Amino acid sequence: MTLAPDPNIALYPSTFNLITFTALILATQSPRISRKGAKIKALAIGLTLMMLVEVIHGLFQVLADFGVGHALEVMYAAQIGNQYFLPFGLWLVFVYIDVFRRAGAHICPICGEEKVGIIEHIKTKHGEKALKREDVRTMLEAHKSINVVERLHLLVETANRLRKKLELMLNRKKE
Repeated sequence: MTLAPDPNIALYPSTFNLITFTALILATQSPRISRKGAKIKALAIGLTLMMLVEVIHGLFQVLADFGVGHALEVMYAAQIGNQYFLPFGLWLVFVYIDVFRRAGAHICPICGEEKVGIIEHIKTKHGEKALKREDVRTMLEAHKSINVVERLHLLVETANRLRKKLELMLNRKKE
């Protein structure tokens, strides 16, 4: 059994790693990689690294043609690593924090810190008014894993805000 790529294949498979990596990055919906410009940065770094490994593969292919010792092994290692391991390995590097996040941990949309008990963190670090921000409310609505007490607290706050708005509207009508 050989681990070398099949030389009889007419299609050059080394570019499929670029497609795989690009698809993985673009399909990822984790908070860190979904930030503005993060996907472009990940694509720029990952694609550049994979192209660099492809240049190394080509260099050692030329050296192997001239009979340089061990160049063939390095060439095959670069091709196999670039073709199979780099797309998934680089993707995992960019989403590692989100994939292996602690259970119950959420990323604060204000400061970007990862915290368990995100509502308490927002209250203590950013104040009660920060819970009313649209980005905070969106994040809290998106995470269904927030415990029941925190959800009830949010529901009570929302009800209080609506009650105050209704009172203001009624007072304006009376005047």
